[in-house]
Amino acid sequence: MDPLTLRVCLIQDRRCALCRKINVEPDYSFIHHNERTLKASASRGCPVCAFFYSIIVLNASYGSRPRNPHAQLKIICRGERLEIFDFSSHLIDFEFYRVRGTILRQASGTSLQEVHPSPTSPACFRNISDWIVNCVNNHDLCNQQMSTAAMPFRLIDVRKQQPVLVSDQPIGLARYIALSYCWGNGTVMTTTTTTLQARCRGIAMYSLPKTLQDAVSITRRLRIDYLWIDSLCILQDSSEDWQREAPKMGEYYRNAFLTLSALDSPDANSGMLHMRKNAPSVHLDGNLYLRPASRSWQEVFREAPLSSRAWALQERMISTRVLHYGIDDVFWECLKSSRRESSTIEHTLNDQSSEWQDEAFKRLLFPPAEIPVTRQGTLDKWYRIVRQYSELKLTCAGDKLPAISGIASRVQDLLQDSYLGGLWKSDIHDGLLWFSDGPSQRPQGYRAPSWSWACLDGSVDLIFDPTTRRTFSAYDAVIINAWTTCTGKNEFGMVKEANIEMRVLMKDVQCSGCRGDGPYDDSDLELIVNILDEYGELMGTGYLDSLEPRSASRDTHTLNQDLEQDGQEMVKAIWISERRSKVDLGAPEVVYFLLVIPVWDSTSSINHLGMTFKRVGIGHTQDLHSKVIFGHGSLYSCESHVINLV
Repeated sequence: MDPLTLRVCLIQDRRCALCRKINVEPDYSFIHHNERTLKASASRGCPVCAFFYSIIVLNASYGSRPRNPHAQLKIICRGERLEIFDFSSHLIDFEFYRVRGTILRQASGTSLQEVHPSPTSPACFRNISDWIVNCVNNHDLCNQQMSTAAMPFRLIDVRKQQPVLVSDQPIGLARYIALSYCWGNGTVMTTTTTTLQARCRGIAMYSLPKTLQDAVSITRRLRIDYLWIDSLCILQDSSEDWQREAPKMGEYYRNAFLTLSALDSPDANSGMLHMRKNAPSVHLDGNLYLRPASRSWQEVFREAPLSSRAWALQERMISTRVLHYGIDDVFWECLKSSRRESSTIEHTLNDQSSEWQDEAFKRLLFPPAEIPVTRQGTLDKWYRIVRQYSELKLTCAGDKLPAISGIASRVQDLLQDSYLGGLWKSDIHDGLLWFSDGPSQRPQGYRAPSWSWACLDGSVDLIFDPTTRRTFSAYDAVIINAWTTCTGKNEFGMVKEANIEMRVLMKDVQCSGCRGDGPYDDSDLELIVNILDEYGELMGTGYLDSLEPRSASRDTHTLNQDLEQDGQEMVKAIWISERRSKVDLGAPEVVYFLLVIPVWDSTSSINHLGMTFKRVGIGHTQDLHSKVIFGHGSLYSCESHVINLV
C-alpha cells in the first residue's frame, strides 16, 4: 500500500466502534456483531466488518455448517494472533502484521510483516542478502574453514550466459551453492558419460527444468560463481562415479556457502520463484494490518513435498546455511539462527529441537559451545533422527544408508564410535531394540543386516521407554564381535555383509498375532504379537518386523519356515538386555529380546562359524498396552549359546 493511500486511511477511519477495539494487546476478548449486524456494518462502510464478512460468511464452506442466526462473533486476542469463533462456533485464526517501507514509523506492536509480492524483487533479495551478511559477520560457528578435500569434483559455472559444467579442472577453494530439491516422477535432466562433454561446452538455460533454472538465477543474483546440482554434477550412468561421489555428498552440502531448498516444489519442473498470492487483508490503524493467519513454521515444513524426501533430511541438517523457498514465504536457517520473510524475529534459541518441522531442528547436531555435548545426548539425538528419517521416501531402495551417511559421519565425529549399518558399536544393546512402528516391508535384495532398522522400508522407533535405563544384568547378551562390510568406499553406505557374534540366552517361543474381526479388521495388527514360551504360557508381547515371507531376502533358505501350527510360527527368543525405570526405583525389571529364526546362506562366509540366525521381530516381558510386567523366570533357565546374527 502506497503512503498516500495510508494517509487517506488514517484520516477517514470508517471502522465501527466494535472494530476499533481490535488491537495488538495480549489476552483480551469481546463479543462482536451477529451475522445481520455484521452485514449492516459492512454495508455502512466498516472495512473490517466487510473483511470479516467476506472471510466468514462468503466462505464456500460456511453455508454447509449449522449456525445460530442470533449468535455473535467472539474475538480473542492473543498477542500477534487474533482468534474468532464464527456464528457456527468454528475457529478462524488471523494475525496482525505491518507494511514494509511506509511513512509510518511508529511501532506497530507486531513482529510480523508483509511478504514481498515476488521472490525475484530487488527488495526480497536485499532481505536475503541482509541475512547472509549478518551470518557471515556475526556467526563464528557458521564460518568454518572451507576444505579443498571437500570441494565437489564437478561444479556448474554460472558466470556465462550459458552455464558450463566444470569437470576434471582444479577450481581450488571457491564459494558455491548446493541445491536440495525433489526430482519427482518425471524425466530429470542429467549428466551421463555420453552427455558429459556437451555439458562442459555449455547448458542452454531453456533446456533446464524450471527448478534448476531458478537455482541458476538465484545463484547469480547472490553473486556466487558456482552451483552444485546432483543430477548434473554426478554421472548418472556410472557406478564408478557414484561410488566416488556418494560418500562425499554430505561434505559437499556441509562445505557449500549456501544450500538452496526448493521446499514446496514436488518435482524438478515446478520451480521455486513464483508470484505470491494476493492474500486478503485489512488496514486497522497506523501501520497495523490484519490478515488470515499464515501457516506456522511447523505446518510449512510438515506439508512441504521436500520434507517427505529422505535425502533432504541430511541436506538440511548438514548444510551450514539453508535458504528455503516456500509457496508464499522464504525461510532462512543456519547453525545459529532461523528466520522467515514474513517476520522480523530471529530465532536464536539454544534449545535443540528433535522434530523435523521445528525452527531449531537445523542446529540439532551443531550445538553452541555453551551447551555441553554428552555421549548419551548425542545417541538420543541419533535415535530421534532415525525415527523421523525412517518415515521418509526414497526413489532407490538401496539409498537407505547412503542418504543418511552425512549425518552418521557427523554423529561419529561426536561419539568417536564404530558405525555398524545404522547402529553404534558401544550402544549396540540399545540400538538393537527398534521395532516396526506401522506398515513395513523388506525391499528386494540385500542392503543391511536383519538386525539393523535400515533393512526395512517403514517407520521404526525404539521399543523401550526413555525413562528407563539398562541394568547391565549378567544375563545380557555378550557381544563377542560385530562388523559390517560396505559395498563401496563409504563406511556409512550400503552394507554388503554384516554379522554380530554374541553369547546369548535362547529359547523356543511361539508368536501369536491377531488381525481383528469386523470393524476392527486391520492387517497392521498382525505385526503385534503375544509371545508364549514352550509350555504355552504368555511371557511377553512384541512386534514382527514385517509380514513378508521370512525367507524373502538375499536368496536365503529358512530352515524352519514351515513350522506353523494353527497360525502360530515357532521362532526363538534371544535375551538382549534388561532395563529398569529411572523414576520408579521399585518397579520390576523388563527383559528385551529379539525374535530370530535360523538361516542358511550358501554364499555367506559366516555360516561356518556356528549357528546363524536372522531377526524377524522384537519382544519384551511387558504388555504393550497395560504395561503389566510378566514374570520372566523361565528366561533365566535358558541355555547359553554362541550365535551369529546376520
